[in-house]
Amino acid sequence: AEGIRPTKVQLQPEQSGLTGNALVLYTLIWKRFVASHMAPAVGQIQHTQILAGESREQAYPLVLEAIHKITTLDGYLRAYGPPTPTTPLPPLTTGQGATLVQWLSAGTSIQSPAHYTLESLLDELAQAGVASTAVLLAALQQLIERGYIEILHASLMPSAKGRELSDLLAIHFPQVFAPDYQATLGKQLSAITAGKLNRAALLQAFWQDFKPNLASLNRAALAADVREKQGEPTGKTCPTCGAELRQRRNRAGDYLICSRYSDCSYTEGLVHQPILLRHTQS
Repeated sequence: AEGIRPTKVQLQPEQSGLTGNALVLYTLIWKRFVASHMAPAVGQIQHTQILAGESREQAYPLVLEAIHKITTLDGYLRAYGPPTPTTPLPPLTTGQGATLVQWLSAGTSIQSPAHYTLESLLDELAQAGVASTAVLLAALQQLIERGYIEILHASLMPSAKGRELSDLLAIHFPQVFAPDYQATLGKQLSAITAGKLNRAALLQAFWQDFKPNLASLNRAALAADVREKQGEPTGKTCPTCGAELRQRRNRAGDYLICSRYSDCSYTEGLVHQPILLRHTQS
């Protein structure tokens, strides 16, 4: 729209004979063109803070703010028509006391966005240029089969290990897992095919950024492996030998193991707890 300008600035929108969306578009273009040749707007900003508390000596638990803009020279704003009327703040001085006149409460509710379904996620990723629908579907099916994604009432839900994997990748490979990375890579590969980009140069640039991230991940993996072998402390006592129980994880889920495992073989699963049946007389 940079090259679209009115051919006759004297012809105001209401005199153009246009209607509907054409009139709306021409009005916007005409106002922007005229405003770009006018002086800047000049004004002042009045910023007020009211500290609400029981007394001046105590810490104030609540800060109320009010901001009002005072225009002293409308400049280019005049091209957009009269401003919306606002209520100016009263004259205030530092340290002036304030009296509560009325307390109004209003309830608001924020609804979180709905979880993706398989179809909606495929559509959004395909529109973002990540990959073709067939490639995305195969990748999502693998994530579901390996337990990184669960389906609940047709909605895709990340599993516990799916969240861990997502956090791990986002922390150590932020540029690779950015939303636009796949689309950018696709354009670069197309440029290589067309002979406009050198393949070796692209790989070298990728490796220079990827290598330190890979080293960081290896260090984190070694530390996690040590923690996994040691287990997380639980504060519970082994019923067999009295040593501390530690929590570990395997493919079946979390479980407890005695910290003296080489000498004590006690383990306790956390996924499926045993059910004790007792005989009762009727």
